[in-house]
Amino acid sequence: MNDRILLAADVPAEAKARRWTLRVIALLLVIQATLLIGISAVVISRIDWAQELEDVMLSLTALDTILLVALLGPLAVFELVTALGMWLGGGGLWLRAMVIQGILLIFCLSSYVAQRREAFVYLLMLTCIIIVLYLNTNDVRLTYQNRRLQRRARSG
Repeated sequence: MNDRILLAADVPAEAKARRWTLRVIALLLVIQATLLIGISAVVISRIDWAQELEDVMLSLTALDTILLVALLGPLAVFELVTALGMWLGGGGLWLRAMVIQGILLIFCLSSYVAQRREAFVYLLMLTCIIIVLYLNTNDVRLTYQNRRLQRRARSG
C-alpha cells in the first residue's frame, strides 16, 4: 500500500489531469453504448413478433430491425470494452474509439440518405460528433503522445 502512495505522489499533476480526459471519454462511450442498447430495445419492441413469426416470411420492417440490432448490438459491446480499457488507462484505444465512431457515423449518414425517418439517427450523430471532437482535443493527443515518449525512453 505504501508503494501505491509513493507511486501516486511521483506522478506529476499534469499527468493526473490528463488521465481525467481518458475517463471522460470512457464515460461518453458508456453513455453512447447505453444509447445504442436503448435504441435496439425500442426498435425491437415496436414489432409484433408473434404475428411476424406466424407468417412464412418476415416483413421488411422485421428484417430491418434484425439488421439494425445485428449492427448496434456488437458495436455497443465493443464500445463498452473500449470504454473499460480507457477508464483503466490502456494504450491504443484511441483508434478503436475512432473506428467505432466512424462506423456509427457511416450508419447514420446512410440512414439519413435512405430517408428513414428515425429520430434516433440525429441523436446518434450528435453523440458521435461530440466524441470525435473530444477525442481530437489537445489533452487527449498529449496523453497518448506522452505514453509513446515514455515507451521510447524505457526501451532506448
